[in-house]
Amino acid sequence: MHTLQSKAVLSLRIALLASCAIYLVGCQVVGVGLSRVLPGPTTDAQYVPPKDNMLVLVENYRNPASMQIVSELLDRQVTYQLVQHHVAPIINPDRLIDYRQANSKKFSSMQIAAIGKALGAKQVLYADLVEFKTEGAIGAGMAKGQGEARVKVIDVATGEVRWPQDIADGYPVTVETPYIPLREGASERTVQEQVAQKMSDGLARLFYGAESDRMEPHAPIAPVAGE
Repeated sequence: MHTLQSKAVLSLRIALLASCAIYLVGCQVVGVGLSRVLPGPTTDAQYVPPKDNMLVLVENYRNPASMQIVSELLDRQVTYQLVQHHVAPIINPDRLIDYRQANSKKFSSMQIAAIGKALGAKQVLYADLVEFKTEGAIGAGMAKGQGEARVKVIDVATGEVRWPQDIADGYPVTVETPYIPLREGASERTVQEQVAQKMSDGLARLFYGAESDRMEPHAPIAPVAGE
């Protein structure tokens, strides 16, 4: 379904991992005292989750391996924004990666709630990444990107959907970039980065709205159970 080239995706992963590394250290987020305030449109959160440990899990449900790299990047980006806006204590996404690798044979068949429980979460923000692709305009030297995800919050104790209760497939989030010329430093990776940023913004803002872009000291990411 997606059209990402493996080399370009690897470059995107390296670039965004480097960016995310600024904020994540072990099981905590560095508490940088930023106070920049940017004006923006006022919108309400679609859902305000309880202040319980939350795991962010992004994947393509039908074929997780096809979008694993992009999914891991979105895990990190969404986690950062949720911590920044004090939505809930968030399980470090590195723990999810480690757990998936250590349990690779059974991970794909595990229930979402079971994964959350294994990592010490009380709720799971689950996003089914239905689409993430770039496409070019034939002969024009231009490209644009598209992404689509379906989002749910799962209660770990019961396995039931906390939100949304009226949309079976999950709340839809769709993003698209305009065509941009692939010249003067712009490349397919540039488009991919734009799609990833728009998608992470769209996912995260479901839970804190867009009343502002305040950057404040962060609360620590939730430790894994037993630590």
